[in-house]
Amino acid sequence: MTFEVPKRDYQHLEAEVTVWKPSGLAVCNALAAAIATMASIALPWISAGVGGDSIDYSGLQLPPAGIPVLIAALATAVLAVASIRSSSALAPLAVVVSGIGAAIAAAVILLAEVATFVMPFSLLPSAIGNSTLAVGAGYGIWLALIGSATAAIAMHGRLSSSIGRRARFSREEWRRAPAFLGLVTLTALIAWLRYQTWIDASLVERHLPLPAWAAPWIGPFSLISVLMLVCAMGLVAFSSTRLAGLVAAVAGWLISLLAALAVLAVGSFGRLGIEGSSAGGSALGFHTTAFVWIAFLAGLTAASVGAFLVHSPIDRRA
Repeated sequence: MTFEVPKRDYQHLEAEVTVWKPSGLAVCNALAAAIATMASIALPWISAGVGGDSIDYSGLQLPPAGIPVLIAALATAVLAVASIRSSSALAPLAVVVSGIGAAIAAAVILLAEVATFVMPFSLLPSAIGNSTLAVGAGYGIWLALIGSATAAIAMHGRLSSSIGRRARFSREEWRRAPAFLGLVTLTALIAWLRYQTWIDASLVERHLPLPAWAAPWIGPFSLISVLMLVCAMGLVAFSSTRLAGLVAAVAGWLISLLAALAVLAVGSFGRLGIEGSSAGGSALGFHTTAFVWIAFLAGLTAASVGAFLVHSPIDRRA
């Protein structure tokens, strides 16, 4: 008695074996992302200052974090190029290495964003404790995070092969694309708005700008909102759009709520008599900027995109 294995099973096994083999386009994307990550080392990673004066520190000035990210990006580039003609086992190794770089960059961002809120000001000298001490992430570390994550996604063979097997996009995928691009645009916009001045305090001719990331409560919660939008982007691209819509809607409403709280807080300063009174009789004023209203509208737009995804789920079918 003989047994025959269906040919389709062999084809399935072959697809599983070659799933980690990256395409030329995937290698080019990973290489470009790794180069961007390496370039980010020379850009500002951390911005720290007391009062209105701040100093930027690049990744080269932060060796414990900058050197591992640089090594990870360089290794990713080498592995990506070598995976074209060498063993396909190099591709998953590139994913792991670039993922480590992304994790380090994400840890630096989290530490920088929460440093101001966990610092024991009561133990600092009074000259520093009475000043505005702010620490935040610079655009260089964000570029390192985006570059490392992009390289990891590009070298993920399963995603590359699943995309490459589709010669034509289905109707559901065409509906998914605008939602994904919309979330990408809104995430980048809201992340940029976090570093803009939301509240402007003026004393005589001096202005003391307060960006969103340095404001109490607004800073950490707006960071949570950005991270939620990033998760929603991943869910839209590779998983359930209904869940992505819920996450995006909550993130959007959170940003709008924070912007509304900033407007209400500035209005409360005037009603409590804080505005217009200061030592020496100088005029002290608080004003919200246009960035607050842009953030409010961006949050509502993100919530609308999330509502669309929840109401009209376009989950991927196998």
